[in-house]
Amino acid sequence: MPATAVVRNLDTIERVHGTHQETHVAAHADLFDYIEAHYNRSRHHSTLGYQSPIQFMHRWITTQAVQKLVA
Repeated sequence: MPATAVVRNLDTIERVHGTHQETHVAAHADLFDYIEAHYNRSRHHSTLGYQSPIQFMHRWITTQAVQKLVA
């Protein structure tokens, strides 16, 4: 995803606006936490069949359990 789309999404949810970080390092850490802990886990990825990583993993685990039962 282009950086501009990420910035647009951040603006939309007001993650950046309205917050004040004391240092550049604190701002970077806050943004990294949001991207890694929320955004990347909830957005749909084309390589995962347009599912979120959570949905993909849930379906994969379910499929593995079913295959074990059948085997």
